[in-house]
Amino acid sequence: MHITPSYFRQIPIRPADEGTQRSFVDIVERLLAVHAELGLWREHGYTIRARRDGSLLVDIPYDLLQAEVQAKHPDLGAFSLYDAMTTGQFTIPAQVDLTATISSNIFVPTRHPTSLVLRNNRLWLDVPDGDTRRYLEGYLIASRWRGKTWDDIKTEAIVWEDERGRAAFFAAEASRRREILGHVDEGRRLDTRIDEMALDLYGIMDVADRERVMGSAPQEDEDGEDTDDEQSTSQGTSIVSNANDEASTMVN
Repeated sequence: MHITPSYFRQIPIRPADEGTQRSFVDIVERLLAVHAELGLWREHGYTIRARRDGSLLVDIPYDLLQAEVQAKHPDLGAFSLYDAMTTGQFTIPAQVDLTATISSNIFVPTRHPTSLVLRNNRLWLDVPDGDTRRYLEGYLIASRWRGKTWDDIKTEAIVWEDERGRAAFFAAEASRRREILGHVDEGRRLDTRIDEMALDLYGIMDVADRERVMGSAPQEDEDGEDTDDEQSTSQGTSIVSNANDEASTMVN
């Protein structure tokens, strides 16, 4: 038997009074605002996505954040990668191939913890200070530097002059990360609230039934046949989806 969404759309939408509809609309509007903010960050090069283990990956583009911090704090000094080398923030070992290009795999090897590898076995920097090394690792991983040589980046890439700049930068990074995580948590909370309101609307009040509808209850049947409970769960999930669709329609 082939199941299509049209089957589930035949399930009637539960009528809701004006107050309930307004509650749905208010929450959906807040949820859309959260997604819009996250989308704006993604458009600017931020990576915000779930890992396979369920944890959240947040990658902040260091080059953009560096420019943002410096614009807010012009008293914090910054100079080119070449100037940073001449002032001793890092060195380039003699065996490095300066014609090698920066790869997408930038890392600090375990056996050589002061090294920052830009191209395996060919291009790397020796960076004694941990904060400087951390900054350069995050900064040079940006796609704008990929495929470029040392000569290409030495006067374009920006490094903080001293620990004041690095401290302000990492504080801004931590603040931005908290801000993003707060938006993600808010989005999840609103999603959950919409589901709960939909279950309430359809009169699904039993805790076990609610868990089955939302897919959080353990599966008790393993023989591959649909049981009445499984069919009920499928219908219940469709009910929640339809209620969410109806809320979105109200917004539009």
